[in-house]
Amino acid sequence: MAKTPKQVIILGPTCTGKTSLALNIAKKTGACIVSVDSRQVVKHMDIGTGKLPVLQESIDVVRKKDAWELNGISVYGYDLVEPDQFYSAFDFSNYYQSIQSLLPNHLLVGGTGFYLDVLTGLVAIQGQGPDMVLRRTLERLATGELAALFLTLTKDSTSTVDLHNRARLIRAVEKLKRPVAESTAKQSPPNPADYRLVGLTAERSLLYQRADAWVNSVFGDALIQEALFIQEHFPMASRLNGLIYKNVMDYLHTACTLVEAKQRAKYGMHAYIRRQLTWFRKNSAIHWVNVGQKGFDSEVLSIVESNLHG
Repeated sequence: MAKTPKQVIILGPTCTGKTSLALNIAKKTGACIVSVDSRQVVKHMDIGTGKLPVLQESIDVVRKKDAWELNGISVYGYDLVEPDQFYSAFDFSNYYQSIQSLLPNHLLVGGTGFYLDVLTGLVAIQGQGPDMVLRRTLERLATGELAALFLTLTKDSTSTVDLHNRARLIRAVEKLKRPVAESTAKQSPPNPADYRLVGLTAERSLLYQRADAWVNSVFGDALIQEALFIQEHFPMASRLNGLIYKNVMDYLHTACTLVEAKQRAKYGMHAYIRRQLTWFRKNSAIHWVNVGQKGFDSEVLSIVESNLHG
């Protein structure tokens, strides 16, 4: 009896070369890519979120309405939301369901563990969509106003919601203002057994070395201009407090020198790698491949080829 193909997911911490490997495999197999990354869904934030495999020698980029093309390979999941707009795992799950059937052969590629757990059914989320009128109202409030509203609504004195994180405050207020409803999802919940998880990893020292090289390659004028554009056009965007961009803003506000900003960014990347590894290590279904060993790419290609549809 023929083995039923599974949807392949290439995951792992940042700087393991997921995108570059996926592009090479997609070119050989005729597949496309769906990025599963909570940072890459944001428009205008391209350099600091690693949408481009910058350590690759050359890459041809075409930005289309519904996807990017990198070296002729369609990549979905980029540019889904403006920098100052809230976007959740529920939103991304709905997005993936809307395109899944249109992409018979695709690779899910990313490092956002929670998004991946939701897509594969390891984590169940409420089937209640966002109230867009409420969300737009909340997005117009300053962070301090959101915090005050949350504290007024919550009855949980032990809440750990970060009162400086706009995205989490908005989601928390939404939940408090809207009682949990029964799931109205029309599709059956995903089954973890339908997915083949391939994790890319390496010795911690190699991952840090790659992260440092990436920071050195992107931390320049283009990234600074990207941050300035977001600050000017989306002044309420809390994402400028996120990975890499916070260090850029510290430099622009003269809180540190350029050299110090780069070093802080490297430390931030190291910490991010550790958090990602901690999350992924909880999932025993992941087949780990060491990118520091010869032939790792052939191993992943073999897994993908054995799970293609048709």
